[in-house]
Amino acid sequence: MNIVLLVVDTLRADHLSIYGYHRDTSPHLTALAARGVRFDRCFAQNNATHPSFTTLMTGLHPLNHGIVGHMGRRQLDNRIPVLAEVLRENGYRTCAVDTMGRWFRRGFDDYRRYVFDQRETGPMRSGEQANDLAIDLLRQANRGDRPFFLFVHYWDPHTPYLPPSPFDRLFEQDGAPDSGLQGSAALSPAFAFQPLARYLRRWMGDAPSLDAVVACYDAEVAYTDHCVGRLLDELDAPGLRDDTLIVVTGDHGESLGEHGIYYDHHGLYDPQLRVPLIVSQPSQLPEGTVVDAVVRHLDVAPTILDLAGLAGRMPCEGVSLRDCIGGRAHPAGESILACEATWQLKLALRRPDWKLIRSLQPDEYGNPPIELYDLLSDPREERNVAGERPEVADDLGREMDAMVARELALGGHRRNPMEDGITLRPIFAQMDADDDAAMRAGVVEHLEAEGYLAPREVYTPEEEALIEERLSNLGYL
Repeated sequence: MNIVLLVVDTLRADHLSIYGYHRDTSPHLTALAARGVRFDRCFAQNNATHPSFTTLMTGLHPLNHGIVGHMGRRQLDNRIPVLAEVLRENGYRTCAVDTMGRWFRRGFDDYRRYVFDQRETGPMRSGEQANDLAIDLLRQANRGDRPFFLFVHYWDPHTPYLPPSPFDRLFEQDGAPDSGLQGSAALSPAFAFQPLARYLRRWMGDAPSLDAVVACYDAEVAYTDHCVGRLLDELDAPGLRDDTLIVVTGDHGESLGEHGIYYDHHGLYDPQLRVPLIVSQPSQLPEGTVVDAVVRHLDVAPTILDLAGLAGRMPCEGVSLRDCIGGRAHPAGESILACEATWQLKLALRRPDWKLIRSLQPDEYGNPPIELYDLLSDPREERNVAGERPEVADDLGREMDAMVARELALGGHRRNPMEDGITLRPIFAQMDADDDAAMRAGVVEHLEAEGYLAPREVYTPEEEALIEERLSNLGYL
């Protein structure tokens, strides 16, 4: 059996038409789900790319594997196996299309890295770049005598929301002004978070309204769905689909103005944590199945290994979702522990009825250190009831503490990885409002503080490559 894992960056489940969204953003993913299983309540354990991808590839919680923030000085311990390594050891040809480098290269026979200019102000076509490489790998792998594992990382619909034609006009009428304000006044709420204000102004340009910006996000989702469809068609052409396990998910979601957070993914609210998960394998899995059980990124790797006949070959903390597909409850229950250390330092405990968010340092938006939401009556998490229901906050706090202690013990950490602090603000704090060079200077200063670079006037080609990698991996340029 072949395996294809597609991870779409910054993909909210509730902005896919298959999850009931009013815009038709995802016809190809809808068709894929009709041939497989859709999980309606899948949650990430972090809201940034590096931690989430590491969890997807290890089956371990971020507090266990130690990668809790995007970028940062921590590296994944080489003693922790990753999915590609296990599959390669068990006879798979492993290949990847990705942008991140670092430990994400591990285990791949052929790792194709694509780089796209994230400073562009015009249409971006990174999905097509990924597909060109992926289709070449797919055709090569199909000529071999081993099953293959193909991993593809689609960057769209990450900011900047600059979809190419004809997608740029797809939802134009739906993005009508949402207030009487026009131009910069209409967009001003998006610029309240100062570290991202300059970046947002550059690519948002003269958008007529915040609704129009959200329409561009949806257009990016539709563009990415189109790219996924092209890759699925390639699998159909040689008749591979029936013998291929296809898994599609998002690494995290995105805030589109909720809680005053615009076009980024910090905060541990549901728009950042709820992600799609679709699994299709016609010879093993029922078609057109919808699973309502709460599932996690932790469960993706063990599910892939189980369906490949390799259950137990990797020490995953998550579990195979095969039984959930059959109608059983998740054996770990419905409590989800999430963390973030990229822009803010926070923990969250989510149950189907309540969400507790705890800030470990002052919140950049002025939110209180404890937030409690009644998800049954307030699914949009708009009313903090921590002061009204202290007994619930205390109960969830004890459960959170126990879960954190368990994860740290499983990881064997002498020191909580969250104590390393946040990873991106030290870089962006160096930025001048309108100076591109200041971003590079901030990255260089951060690398020097981490011990990766020694201060000097001219860097070697290898050091320059590291600086460029960090700039690229920021995802905000």
